[in-house]
Amino acid sequence: MTLFVAANGGLVSRLGIAASRRFGPAVERNRAKRLAREWLDYRFDPESASAPKVAAIGEYERTHEEPPISEDEAALLAEAAVRV
Repeated sequence: MTLFVAANGGLVSRLGIAASRRFGPAVERNRAKRLAREWLDYRFDPESASAPKVAAIGEYERTHEEPPISEDEAALLAEAAVRV
């Protein structure tokens, strides 16, 4: 998937998303683009009921290092990246 960003002189830049045929038929490509747009447009509401939980998770992630992954996990991630 390719993202194109173009400044347009306004407060918000334009965004274009292109999905090659390796994503599958048009229905799957369009779904992937729609999900990417939805993810990029998402804004978390700091007044929501889950805001304290999100803040706690963010604080934990800032103060703790992730454990290193094993060779098996690295191989699985590499294999998954090839399939995408």
